[in-house]
Amino acid sequence: MRGPASFVEETTRANFPKAPPLYLYGTKVHFDAFTIQSSMYTGFLGDPHFRTIAKLVGAKGVAAIVAEVTKHLDMIILQDLEKKDEISHRTGSPVCFRPLQIKHTMTAYINVIQKGTPQGLKLPLFEYGTAGTFEYFAAHLRPLITYRDLKTEVLQAFREVGNVVLTVRMLEDMMVRRMRAR
Repeated sequence: MRGPASFVEETTRANFPKAPPLYLYGTKVHFDAFTIQSSMYTGFLGDPHFRTIAKLVGAKGVAAIVAEVTKHLDMIILQDLEKKDEISHRTGSPVCFRPLQIKHTMTAYINVIQKGTPQGLKLPLFEYGTAGTFEYFAAHLRPLITYRDLKTEVLQAFREVGNVVLTVRMLEDMMVRRMRAR
């Protein structure tokens, strides 16, 4: 799946040769019907995929995948710290590298979010309606919304960490199901 912002360089490949629908599904009508039917599943990643992965690689392979995914998570975190280290060299304040890098990186992001969130935020009266309530929260959360690195840095870091956690969880669930089925 592709998000609205790309954080990696686009890979250039030769265009796939266009085949007429006759060669793919018999007729253009069949091709259009299959395209409409399969469009619901475009970008889907779920139980069937993780079940197949668990079946193909087995318990030892899943352990290896989890180890590699964890290394990927460490790489993401270290790259994030290296970016912060480059910034700190420009400002002149050094950054210490410690064994628990995720704690320090995520803590910095969480602290910025907490500083941008007002402490005394109450729910407005219902007479204001949906638009009034939205404007109330938008006005009070403006410093957080206008935080320059929120979408590109902070949310991307949390998204990647969440994807790693969900991947490991799905693989674990599939392994548990396979063990129960035996």
